[in-house]
Amino acid sequence: MRRLTVSLSLVLVMLVGLFVAWGSGARAQEPFATPGPGEFELIPGQIGRELAGGLTPEPPAGPVYFGLLHITVAPGSVFSGPADDPSVGLNLVESGELTLRLEAAVTVTRATGPEGVAAGTEFTLGPGESFI
Repeated sequence: MRRLTVSLSLVLVMLVGLFVAWGSGARAQEPFATPGPGEFELIPGQIGRELAGGLTPEPPAGPVYFGLLHITVAPGSVFSGPADDPSVGLNLVESGELTLRLEAAVTVTRATGPEGVAAGTEFTLGPGESFI
């Protein structure tokens, strides 16, 4: 629990620092850009793009740890986790392809929209595609 408290405190300190550095009324001095496909304007001068997202029908009992990982996977490598693992992960393919077979149904987020995948079905993700 202490690690979660320290992590949350650090995030809050960073957010307050960003707010103070930019100020509550930050405005771009010149025209910045127009959001492109899949992008949105947060405020003038700030364009965002959701990299990955999804819903969990019911969050796991706490405490809950959230981490942001970058994992490089060698071609042909295999990972299998325990069937009773309660963790939740947001998985985004940055480059290449990732082929999976999960024991639970998932919804894959593709450029063409969400796609349901049944439990035990093999599926492949490409760059920019994700699932929880």
